[in-house]
Parts: sequence; structure tokens; C-alpha cells
Amino acid sequence: MVTPPNSDQVFWKDELNTQLIPGKFISLILSYAKFGGIFIIFCGIVLLFALFFYISRPLAWGVVIYFILLPGLGIITGITRKKKWKRLQQEIAEVQRRASEKTGAFLIGSCIHVAGNPKLNRDQNIVLALTPEALVIYPYDRDIPLDTISLQQITAIHTVVYDDERTPHLEAVDSAAQALQLTIKHGNIDYDCLLRSMKNIRPIDWFHAIQKARIQVGV
Repeated sequence: MVTPPNSDQVFWKDELNTQLIPGKFISLILSYAKFGGIFIIFCGIVLLFALFFYISRPLAWGVVIYFILLPGLGIITGITRKKKWKRLQQEIAEVQRRASEKTGAFLIGSCIHVAGNPKLNRDQNIVLALTPEALVIYPYDRDIPLDTISLQQITAIHTVVYDDERTPHLEAVDSAAQALQLTIKHGNIDYDCLLRSMKNIRPIDWFHAIQKARIQVGV
């Protein structure tokens, strides 16, 4: 049963890009920094020696204090950012949990509708919710379905693999597929619907789950 929309809560949020998590970013910087660390330390010692004995001792002490405080500030900033990201991850997990409960879906995730479904826009961000009876499509901002496709309406499903020339191939089931194509029967018309950029569930996993659900309802 679909609940009324809540203006204080969005229906769906995507997971954070793990490549931008502060901890990993800091680790990457450190891994690069260690190669030039000896050279930097040597140059720093030479600079401090020149400042102390030939230029200005107050300036030299200022440089020393600056380089003592800098790592501390960096650590504090890193810890703060990491806590913020952890809190965001928890909020996103809670939003996704609520979406799963509201829809009654045993598989739910986001993707982009490339084209094909007349009820959706081209290149529209959507949320797919697979229930035991249907594939339900939602927007990100509310829990009102944009379309409900019964499993009986899905007459064919293909994983789509693109080669180096961006030519699509639908001939075989491939775990490296980048997209999913559904053939859907609407009255006397069959149309193909192409979905890509599945962010937290791979096309091959959607393929398997939908096929399994179709068999269970006797399609």
C-alpha cells in the first residue's frame, strides 16, 4: 500500500560515491606524498637553516609553528568531514530502508530511463521497485508510482553490452552488461524500454531477479 507523500522526506536518495569518501581521498594523498616526503623534508631543513642563520629567526619560528599546526588542522578537518559523510551514509540508508518498506519490494534501486516507456521522460532518473507481482517505477521525490508494470506484461528481458564502438549487443546474458532492455506489452502494442546507470544493483542482478519473479508467477 502506497502511503501519502511526505513533504519533509524524499522517497529516495542514491548512495554516496565511494571514490569521494574523505578517508580514501586522504589515504590517496598520503600514498603519493610518501614518495616525495624525503625530498620535502630535506628542502624544509635547508629552508629553516637559511631562515634561522641568514634571514630572520622570528620568520623561521613562524614557519615551524605553521608546519606544526598544519597537520593538526588537516587531521581535525578530515575527522569532521568523515563524520559528516558517515552521517550522510546513515541518512541515505534510512531513506532507502523506508522506500523498501513502503513499496513492499524485495529489490529496489535507481537507474536512468533512456527511452521507450511512454509514461516517462527521456533520460529520466527513476527508482525501480520489484515486488512479487510487478515492476513499479517511482520518482525520487515522492512515493507515488509513475508506472506499474505487471510481470505478465514483461514479454522479454535482455542485458545490453556495448562494445568499443558503442554498438549494443543483446544476444547473450552477460555479467558485464551496462544496461537492461525490457519488452513490455501494453494492450495490443509491444514497446522496448531501455534502462541504464543502475547505481546500486547491476543490470545482471535485475535481469536475474525479474526473470525469477516472472517464473514464480507463471509467466
